[in-house]
Amino acid sequence: MIKAKFDPKAFEKVNFTMKQVRRVIFASHLDLDRELRNRNPFDTGFSASSWWAMANGSPASHTGKAGGGRGSADPQTMMASIGGTLTMANSAVYIKRLNEGYSPQAPAGWINAVANMYQDFIALHTAQERGKGA
Repeated sequence: MIKAKFDPKAFEKVNFTMKQVRRVIFASHLDLDRELRNRNPFDTGFSASSWWAMANGSPASHTGKAGGGRGSADPQTMMASIGGTLTMANSAVYIKRLNEGYSPQAPAGWINAVANMYQDFIALHTAQERGKGA
């Protein structure tokens, strides 16, 4: 004979865990966006404000206005990418030159350096979520 006993709150626990995972990923997406903009060389602000997010390839083009500030990506788009693919793109035609070290304000490869920080963002927010549950 086999008896199986299930915790009646098991599905609530799974739902809670899924919410935690979503919070960790969303917070990490926001950190990625912020760091790209903060580490972007800044003169007029055009390239820093030209970063935009795509969730699973959508939207296919920059829908905001690049301008004088650092800006921020659309939070709804970033949220929609959870469970799929987040792409951070920049519509400034000279962003490749900036990433190659054209500006003395940022070293060559600064975009990849920021991308490599993403795992640190995940670790930080995971630790924060664990602290909430303790």
